[in-house]
Amino acid sequence: MTGEELLAVCFKIRAYHEQGPVGALAIVCTPEQIVEFARLLGALAAADRPIKMFSGLRQAHSWLGYQKS
Repeated sequence: MTGEELLAVCFKIRAYHEQGPVGALAIVCTPEQIVEFARLLGALAAADRPIKMFSGLRQAHSWLGYQKS
């Protein structure tokens, strides 16, 4: 993702917060993207919900399933 694309995703996530409570957010990214993604998402998409970053889809899916319990 480019910086502009990531920013657009952050603004979209932020818009969901205005519609009511939101669930957990799992982000799958490469190790090189973790720092950049964490900063932007933390600053723009902050909400009262668990957020965690993963390097693989399987781990993210498992974690999201646990959050619903």
